[in-house]
Amino acid sequence: MLLVLTVLLTGCGIADQDLTSDVGGPPDRCARVASGGLPAEAEGDRFWELMTAACQVSSDGDRGQGRALRELLSDLPDDEVVAFHEGMVREHRRLARSGVGAVADDLCIPGLGLGNDLSADYRTWLVGQGEAVTAWVRAEPGRLTSLPGAARGCGLGEPLGSAAFDVHRESTRDAGRGFALVPLESLRP
Repeated sequence: MLLVLTVLLTGCGIADQDLTSDVGGPPDRCARVASGGLPAEAEGDRFWELMTAACQVSSDGDRGQGRALRELLSDLPDDEVVAFHEGMVREHRRLARSGVGAVADDLCIPGLGLGNDLSADYRTWLVGQGEAVTAWVRAEPGRLTSLPGAARGCGLGEPLGSAAFDVHRESTRDAGRGFALVPLESLRP
């Protein structure tokens, strides 16, 4: 927990590059977007603050990062966990609308595609790479093929994507309240 809090307090890298350009290649993993970059709402976005902190602990986009994120979320009030999940839904929808799914389909399972479940996991893995990487790929989905390690993301992401879902389920069960989160697999473009 101390490591995660240290990352939150010390801040993370900021991508200064123009995310609409291919000059300089992909941004660093876990980097935030500089003021004026894409997306516009980056500053003060609690979703990306928490995702970045988890990415600084582990940038695997899967189990390690999922554990770090669960640890962060478990210390928050339930309404913040719900807000985080809504941020994940927002990023999933943005990526789905950008067309990144078709590129991921060809990268991971050429000719067949990933399907709904694995596509949601891959989008989660991509979001787990950080705000700057996500915005860079979303701006031009074909860039995914030049992202180092992009093929390693195939089949990963589910533990990261379920972190808020699991924390919320546990807190609502313990408090005897209803469960309110939408599974990421059910999202359509």
